[in-house]
Amino acid sequence: TTAMNSMGSAIAHEINQPLTAAIQYLGGCERLLDGREPCEDIAEAMQLARDSVERVADIIRRVRQMTTKGEV
Repeated sequence: TTAMNSMGSAIAHEINQPLTAAIQYLGGCERLLDGREPCEDIAEAMQLARDSVERVADIIRRVRQMTTKGEV
């Protein structure tokens, strides 16, 4: 179980790094576009991308919690 906990934590950490970066980049893009002429297609695509990345991050958190609790 300890090996599974360690592996789960390592995988979660490695996956969360790029997910967090993607969320930050999307937030930066939203700020760059703020106040400019609206382009609904871009804003909608960015929101969909952000929602998807946050959903994946949530899945990783739940998997990590399962491995920590030994529910695997």
